[in-house]
Amino acid sequence: MAVMAGRVAELLVATSVPRRPSSHSSQHVSASGRARAKCAASAVSSGACLLTSFCRPRTTGSSAGRARAIFAGAGGTPARDEETLLKKKAADLAPHLSGSSIFLVGMSRTDKSTVGKHLSQALGYYFFDSMELVETAAGDAVREMIEQELLDAETEVLMQLSPMVRLVVATGEGAVVSPRNWSYLRTGVTVWIDVPADHLIQTIAESEPPPELVDDTRKMLRARAEYYANADVTVSIEELAAKKNIDDLASLTAPMVALHVLEEIDRVLKKA
Repeated sequence: MAVMAGRVAELLVATSVPRRPSSHSSQHVSASGRARAKCAASAVSSGACLLTSFCRPRTTGSSAGRARAIFAGAGGTPARDEETLLKKKAADLAPHLSGSSIFLVGMSRTDKSTVGKHLSQALGYYFFDSMELVETAAGDAVREMIEQELLDAETEVLMQLSPMVRLVVATGEGAVVSPRNWSYLRTGVTVWIDVPADHLIQTIAESEPPPELVDDTRKMLRARAEYYANADVTVSIEELAAKKNIDDLASLTAPMVALHVLEEIDRVLKKA
């Protein structure tokens, strides 16, 4: 793990991401109905987003190449009106975020990386996919790593990202299970991208999914839901589709979801 830590550190040093001044605490957003300590946000000077090779949707790993994008146009160019609305909302919200990072949690195959990239571009933030960092740092050895080793490696990544500001981080689906990980996630705003199991299954299977896939996906979501629910903000894809009068969840676009993320963060901030 020491070798992994060193490699992750080398990757992050190359990005020149700003860090939180040690004399200040980051702003912590508390979800409605959850009593959590809140502290003042540290002021961070604005600047252009220096996108690195990690500022793109994940293209390697266990789910790459086997699942369709969950949102329409996830890899394409967003409609101009969606892009304009997203940028406007980001400009309005940025002063209230004061550089606080955003951590996206949720099941795999929920396009967290794609949504995160749109968020980072709109806010002028850096984007990282925590599991992509693990894979890049581990190199070919990642193929030999067992699940616990991958989880431990992601914990190392989150630890090294936590002192940084102006980040959007897409996390692995199991990141929320570790209490230690939550200590790092709490340095920013956590957002659960809540996608129903039926829609997740559709992204994996082009035709009728096998019963075991349906059962496994439902069981996994039930097991993880209680952890995801600890996020500061929950973005329900079903509720967003209903709000937009969209029957097919696949018709939602990543910019729509990113805009809804910012709207929900704004709503929670106003309640805090």
